[in-house]
Amino acid sequence: LQRKVEQQLGCRFYSDYRQMLENEKLDALSICLPDNDHMNIVLNSADYVKSILLEKPMAQTVSECIKIKEKCIKSGTRLMIAHILRFDPAYKNIYDRIMAGEFGELIHLKADRKVSRFCCERIRGRTSVLFYGGVHDIDLVQWYSQARIKKVYAQSIMKINKKWNTQDCFQILAEIEGGTIASFEFSWTLPVNFPN
Repeated sequence: LQRKVEQQLGCRFYSDYRQMLENEKLDALSICLPDNDHMNIVLNSADYVKSILLEKPMAQTVSECIKIKEKCIKSGTRLMIAHILRFDPAYKNIYDRIMAGEFGELIHLKADRKVSRFCCERIRGRTSVLFYGGVHDIDLVQWYSQARIKKVYAQSIMKINKKWNTQDCFQILAEIEGGTIASFEFSWTLPVNFPN
C-alpha cells in the first residue's frame, strides 16, 4: 500500500506523523482527525510548521483549546480552525447580505441539523452530534451576528444511540451579546434511509 500511494500521488507515505514532521520541511499541516486526537497532535506539531489548519471542533474541552492556543502562540504557528461553511458560497451570501443590512436588525436565529442515525453508527461514539455537526451552526450564528453566545440553556437525550454512549438530540436556546437570541436542534435520530 505504501509504495502504491507514493507512486500514485508522487509523495512520501508515513504511518506516523511524527516521522513526517522530523523528515520533511513542511510549511503547513492540515489535521483532519477525530476531535479527541487534536490536542496532542497540535502540541507535537506546532514547533515544526508555520501554519496549521485544524478540523473543527478545535478540541473536546476548553482546557484543551487553551493549551492548543498557548502552544501555537509560543511557537509562532498560525492556527486556523476549519469552519468550512464560512467559505461555502451559499452561507457567505447570507453573511454578505446580513452585513449589508438587507435583513435589518437580527432579532432571532434558528439552526438545526437533523441527520440519519446511521451517522452515529458510523462514528460509533467517537464524538457527539453537537461536536460533529452542531459546531458548524454555532459558529455560523456567531459569525452572522458578529457577537458571542453569552448564555445557554440546553438539554440532551440519549435513547436510540445509547449503545454508542452518545446523545440522540440536543435542544439549545442561546442568548447572544447584544440581545439577539438563537435556537438550535441537533439530532442523530432520523431513520437510516431518510433524507437529511
